[in-house]
Amino acid sequence: MRCLSIFTILAVAISTTLSAQTTYLDQGWSDEQRHEFYFTPQGSQLIPYQWFLALEQVDSDVPFRDAANLRRYGLLPSEPTERNPDGLPIGFVRDGVVATESTRVAEPSSTARSLAKAATRFEIKKAYLGVNFDKKLYPKERETWFGLTCAACHTHEIEYGGKTIRIDGGSMQADIESFLADLGKALQATHTDPEKLARFASRIGRAQPDMPEFKDEVKQIADAVNRLVERNRAKHPYGFARLDAFGAILNAVCETALNEPANRRESNAPVSFPSLWNTPEMGYVQWGASADFPEARNVGEVLGVFASFTVAPGEQPFDSTVRLKNLIKLEHELIKKLRAPDWPEAVFGKLDDDKVKLGQQLFAKNCQSCHSLRDPSGEFARNSVGKIPIRSNTLTEVQTDPQFLRNLAPTNLAKTGNFKQLFAGEAQIPRTQMLSVVVGGIMKQRAEAEQVDLREFLPKPQDPPNPNGAGYIARPLEGIWATAPYFHNGSVPNLYETLLPADQRSKLFWVGTRKFDPVKVGFVTEQSNIGSEFKVLDEDNHPIPGNSNAGHEGHGAGPEEGFTQTFENGEWRDFTDDERYALVEYMKSLSSNPNKDDTPDEIADWEAIPDGEAERIANIVNLTAQQMRVRYPEDKRMLRGVHPKDHGCVTAKFEVLSDMPPKYAVGVFQPGASYDAFIRFSNAAVRVESDSTRHESGTPVHGSRGMAIKLIGVEGEPLMPLHGGLTQDFVMVNQPAFAFANVEDYELLSQVLLDNNDSGAKFFVERLTNGTPEQKLRAQRTKVIVGRIAANEVNGDQGAFEPPPASPVDNSYFSAAPFLLGQRQVMKFRASPVARSQDPPNVDDPNYLRTALIKRLEKKDVIFDFAIQVREPSQIDIATDIENASTEWPDQYVTVARITIPKQDFDSPEQRVKCERLFFTPWHGIQEHRPLGGINRLRKAVYEASTRDRNLPKEPSSAR
Repeated sequence: MRCLSIFTILAVAISTTLSAQTTYLDQGWSDEQRHEFYFTPQGSQLIPYQWFLALEQVDSDVPFRDAANLRRYGLLPSEPTERNPDGLPIGFVRDGVVATESTRVAEPSSTARSLAKAATRFEIKKAYLGVNFDKKLYPKERETWFGLTCAACHTHEIEYGGKTIRIDGGSMQADIESFLADLGKALQATHTDPEKLARFASRIGRAQPDMPEFKDEVKQIADAVNRLVERNRAKHPYGFARLDAFGAILNAVCETALNEPANRRESNAPVSFPSLWNTPEMGYVQWGASADFPEARNVGEVLGVFASFTVAPGEQPFDSTVRLKNLIKLEHELIKKLRAPDWPEAVFGKLDDDKVKLGQQLFAKNCQSCHSLRDPSGEFARNSVGKIPIRSNTLTEVQTDPQFLRNLAPTNLAKTGNFKQLFAGEAQIPRTQMLSVVVGGIMKQRAEAEQVDLREFLPKPQDPPNPNGAGYIARPLEGIWATAPYFHNGSVPNLYETLLPADQRSKLFWVGTRKFDPVKVGFVTEQSNIGSEFKVLDEDNHPIPGNSNAGHEGHGAGPEEGFTQTFENGEWRDFTDDERYALVEYMKSLSSNPNKDDTPDEIADWEAIPDGEAERIANIVNLTAQQMRVRYPEDKRMLRGVHPKDHGCVTAKFEVLSDMPPKYAVGVFQPGASYDAFIRFSNAAVRVESDSTRHESGTPVHGSRGMAIKLIGVEGEPLMPLHGGLTQDFVMVNQPAFAFANVEDYELLSQVLLDNNDSGAKFFVERLTNGTPEQKLRAQRTKVIVGRIAANEVNGDQGAFEPPPASPVDNSYFSAAPFLLGQRQVMKFRASPVARSQDPPNVDDPNYLRTALIKRLEKKDVIFDFAIQVREPSQIDIATDIENASTEWPDQYVTVARITIPKQDFDSPEQRVKCERLFFTPWHGIQEHRPLGGINRLRKAVYEASTRDRNLPKEPSSAR
């Protein structure tokens, strides 16, 4: 075990004291995942690693990395850990060594050293080190380099009431510009001060005879850092909480890498650091809605924070230090799981429910047309490629500071100089195009070097965020309370001021303090010992480019777009102060989990959504649409995607038992409640065909059947926006478990059905031949269920679930998938006939189920018992009981209601038309009975796609 340095021991003492007071909110990460985000190398290499550990401050012999000094820049010290053995601040990392598969940094063995040297060879550092850099003076301590990770700019802390709250993926409050400038000054001072140089050399083990050469080494690295600082210096310092990262990236690519000084542009469009939650699911990111390819965006980020790279043609053009695999892992295994932080009522106080309700109404009326919200089920709407659709507002529409968009405009050209061949022979091209070419080249080179298949990450075409041109992104606002200061350029100190007319907003305020204001929602703006002034105007009262706090005021194009105004009685007016605070209160409440306050056992705790599910669902929706086009050409009337053949649609009465167990009295199950209902019986096959077929041996082959109940006159909070009356649908099949376990399996089935004219047999060929062990196990379970559905006799675990029915009312029907029962329980449900017919099914009649139902209801009423299985949180295994729909619960059923289908004639043409107009989905219902699990999430997406493709009738308000 290696010894810790005195600097590490000092860091331990200070940072442990700090971290002991830190509160972590539940953002979906474990401690291990959090530290993986903080300290995974990404290819950023600023100065030799041992140099950073040994470097002193400019005017003293105190280490530059001393915790108190780092706090001056707003950086967050961290205790030493396995991933961070020397206690670097959060977001700073040792890079340039071989990492293990878990990305833990390993000590460089002799083999590791040789590989590390190859990864950091002099050639790819030429642009950074400068054209006059002497290769002989390339640092001997080159095995490891000190650099940044994305956590440096996307982690911060909030202080209130003596407590410190850590926000992962949030908006950094630090001053990176000053940190880099002072780092360069410290290196310069080390070069010029003999005593500093001697101490520095001693700490990193350099011998005295090497001092003249070592002094030159230090000078050349100091020059490189200072050139970097000077390259990106703007007339007005950025200050705390802002950085012009795009300006730095574009200068690194267009000027430094190409050695074209004329390509430099002033980096004068600093922006606030956007939060990371939701970004993997968003159609476009970056303030200018300029990126729809997360992997490319992340490579560009590393280029901006000191990755070394070369564009020079040769054996390895576009070679770089970028760690592509690590970037992909961070994006898809960590950031995808990151949740917005919920307002911590235990620290800041409870939300005012009345204010929240008023704010919700105002937000829906004025803000929601730009800023997407989750629907009551907790899901965002998705676009055609499964992403959260993002809107951007052009400068004309939103009128905020234009500098950032101006700097990215296609009219900003860069000379290609001696590298025309890399840019299609053009003498000059837009700077952003040059960046795209270089990032693409680096990604291709790193993908080959690290054996990454980029094809699975390529973005799919989607609608532009604003068809009228470039604009600023309007992202979802959950967790917005934790991301001050506001607007893209950090020009407004708190949420309250974003709702004021621009001339009433602060023109000067202090930035950098972590002290929180929970009323106006932002950081306290009084001067403190850490921070800087934000100014809209300079000393001569002239606007500072990039610092305007105008815009996002008045109103937009329609009555649903009120930035600081609302539309009332046919005219616009400013929000009142009470309305502003109500909107602020509502924005505090916005959450990744809308049901967070209902109970400690949140809905989010009942489900485990696998990575990539949204993309799979979007693909299934697309495959289903293709299937429908094949089944129903233009000249053929389109029927339902599943259960297209009905056996009859009848009216019924659904009566909740008066003596049902009180703990189940939730939602529609109120003792003595009575509902009129529609019931549709159907075949589950995707095409209209015989109710049962015959095997070539003559043996009948049965199939899956459906019973869908629609209760009328329901009261409660709807799961989805209403289209007519509020109903509660119970959609069931005649087996207690679905044949297909999850979205992954259903995606393969959908592709197989499309490729094989609606035959699913090849599903088993594919899964049982090529599947993983887990997939094969699921496929074997699917095969058993399919066999039991088709079977003729009840025979243990291999025979039919029930005897094949003579009519639709001789079967039991099951939900198969789970549903909420309130917030503390989960249920599955079943409808069972009270008196079954003992007649055998007449399979010679292709429509025997309808025929038998007509005869049955000509003579007498039919009764079903409606029963539920219920589980508490401690009884649930989410993976098996919720997310695997082919799991059968063995729990006892408890009867809670009785269904009566009275004698009736339902077979008239008018009744058939009425039946076809009814649309059933588990997502027609109330929050207390929310569907759970992947198959139910898929059903929701399919329903939403149907509403776009079909002119669906409104839900009925009565059973007449």
